[in-house]
Amino acid sequence: MDDLAHVSVAVLGVGAVGSVTSAYLARGGIDVAAFDPWHQHVEETRSNGLRIAAPEEDFVVRVRIDHLDALSRVARPIDVLFLALKSYDTEWAVRYAAPYLAPDGVIVSLQNGMNEPAIAAIVGRERTMGCVVHLTAELRGPGSAVASTGPSWSAYTVGELDGARTERVERIAAALSTVGTTKVTERIGAALWAKLTTNTMTNGLASITGLTTRQLWADERVVPVLLRIAGETIEVAYACDEAVDPIKPPGAVDPLLPTDIRAACRGDAAARARLTSALRSLAASRSGRRENRSSMLQDVLRGRRPEIDQLNGHVVREGAARGVPTPVNAALVSLVHEVAAKQRELGPANVELLPAAAASVPVVPSSGLV
Repeated sequence: MDDLAHVSVAVLGVGAVGSVTSAYLARGGIDVAAFDPWHQHVEETRSNGLRIAAPEEDFVVRVRIDHLDALSRVARPIDVLFLALKSYDTEWAVRYAAPYLAPDGVIVSLQNGMNEPAIAAIVGRERTMGCVVHLTAELRGPGSAVASTGPSWSAYTVGELDGARTERVERIAAALSTVGTTKVTERIGAALWAKLTTNTMTNGLASITGLTTRQLWADERVVPVLLRIAGETIEVAYACDEAVDPIKPPGAVDPLLPTDIRAACRGDAAARARLTSALRSLAASRSGRRENRSSMLQDVLRGRRPEIDQLNGHVVREGAARGVPTPVNAALVSLVHEVAAKQRELGPANVELLPAAAASVPVVPSSGLV
C-alpha cells in the first residue's frame, strides 16, 4: 500500500466521529471521499463546507462528500475504508462496501463496540484492522460538528488483529495523526475491551439520566453504579480470555486500572476511594468546551435508536454464554430501551433503579491477563 496521500481513502458514515475524522484528514492533505445517508448533511456540507468547532480552534473545510448510493460509483477501488456508522449498521454496511474495496483494501472501524469480528467474517481478517476511537464529538446539525477533544489529545489506537507491526498500520496511524495523537498497539483486543468498558460505564448511564460525561464522573450517586458496570464488563472480558488495558478516557492523567475496578467491586474501600478521586479529577478536566454528551444520549434526545444492545448488551450476551452474571448491565439495557421508547422519563433519578447494592460480581480467574 502506497502512502495514504496517493491511495483511495473513504469514510462511510459522516456523523460526529466521521465528520471530525473526514475534516481533519481533508485539511491534512489526504484526498478522502465521504459518504453518508443524511441528505441535509450531505447537501449542506457540499454547499458550505464542514464546520468544526474544537477546543483549540474553529474552522471550515471542504470535504468531498456524497450520498450513500454514490459509493457504487467510486472512481477506483477503495484502499482504506473508515467505517463510522452506528454499530448496529455494521453488517449491511460492510456487505454493501465490500465489492468496492481494492483486493488488498482494509476496513477500519471507527465505531463503538466490538465490530471487528463481524467485519472480518465478511471481508476476512486480513482486510480488517482494529481501532479504538478516543476522541469525543457531537454533530450539532447539517454540516456542523463539535469536537470536545483536540489534536493534542489522544484520538485513536490502531492495531492489526494478529498483533503484527505492519507497514500499513503505521501508515494508517500516520494519516490519523492529522486528527489527533494516534498510537499503534500490538494488543488491539485489550485496547478494544478497555474502550468497551469506558462505553458501558458511561453511555448507557448518560442515556437514562441526561447527564454529561463530566456530571456522571462527579456524581456520588452514579459512581458506585458506574464501577459495578465496569467491573462486570472486565469480568466478562477475562471469561472470554481477553486482556483489558488500563482505562484512560481523554483528558485523564492517571488511568483507571482494571485491578482497582475489580477490587472495588469486591468491597475494597481503598480501591474505591482511588477510583472515585480519579473520576472526580477527570470530571474537573472536562469543563467548558471539553464537556460532552455521550453519543448514546445524543441519539436518545434525537429519537434515534441507541447502541445499547451493541455495548452493554454485548457484555450481557457474552456473560450469559460464559456463566458470568451481569445484573447491572442487564438492568441498564432495559432502562435505556424504556427511556428511548419514552416509556420512562429521562432524569438523574433513574440511576436509583439499577441494582448497585446487589452482591458483588464473582471474580473470574485472569490467567495472567492484565
